[in-house]
Amino acid sequence: SFQGCRGSRACGEFATCALGSSVVSQWWAQERPKEYDGRQVQCQGRGYHYDEGRGWCEYNPGSMDCDTGRCFDRGHLVPSEVAGEHYGRSGQTFSMCNIGGQTAVLNECKWEWLEKVIACTGQYRRMLVLSGAVGPFSPSERMASVSRPAAFFKVVFVPSSAEGARAASRGTAFVWLLQNDLEPTYAAADYRGRAGLDQIEASLGFRFPDVVRKAHFPEDCSWFTELLSHSGRMDACGIGPTGISFKSGPYYLLQTCAGKAGHAPTCGMP
Repeated sequence: SFQGCRGSRACGEFATCALGSSVVSQWWAQERPKEYDGRQVQCQGRGYHYDEGRGWCEYNPGSMDCDTGRCFDRGHLVPSEVAGEHYGRSGQTFSMCNIGGQTAVLNECKWEWLEKVIACTGQYRRMLVLSGAVGPFSPSERMASVSRPAAFFKVVFVPSSAEGARAASRGTAFVWLLQNDLEPTYAAADYRGRAGLDQIEASLGFRFPDVVRKAHFPEDCSWFTELLSHSGRMDACGIGPTGISFKSGPYYLLQTCAGKAGHAPTCGMP
């Protein structure tokens, strides 16, 4: 079950509503500062969107911040395109609640970059990927039925048969814990290793399978950088040092994994 849901229908409602128009618009209609109505210059000067037809300020759908923008996205725990890329199946996930209340900044920056790195790696190695959210789950200002998780995690387990002699007879596990905040830049500290696994277990009150818990936990994630640096694999996956953040963000993450300093891309921008 999705730990962030509150109420029996919360998952279904969150999965089907369009956050950029339905929920946020209703919230904004009630909370919109009255002094912004009908004042286009003041409205746009504060970063809001001016609706000429209605003559008032609207939240800005092009902004990801929580003051003037949409604030939250429907964050996929399993990327919808991966099912098609890896298994030739539909990306729809009707059998589970595959989304969480991620900030738009997390969803469109660090989380998206990490997902692309893992998806690319999955084309070359067998892996088990576990994703989820951890608390505390705080009330969301804009979505009464859906709480805001403190962070989201990715646990990637690579079986020993795919990893080779490096991990001896054990597999290898990598753990990321990304804060659900408005920080757009990926940092080396987002990779947590074994300490991250322990933190997730303590927060959620369960144990990962022994095959994961007894795995080798590297101190960094440079294994991904090494793997994808061969034979044009990054280029094949659309990962590179220039271009929009969907391309340069994963590249920056891989360079950070390898301990190399680089220029952090602007989220959603070249």
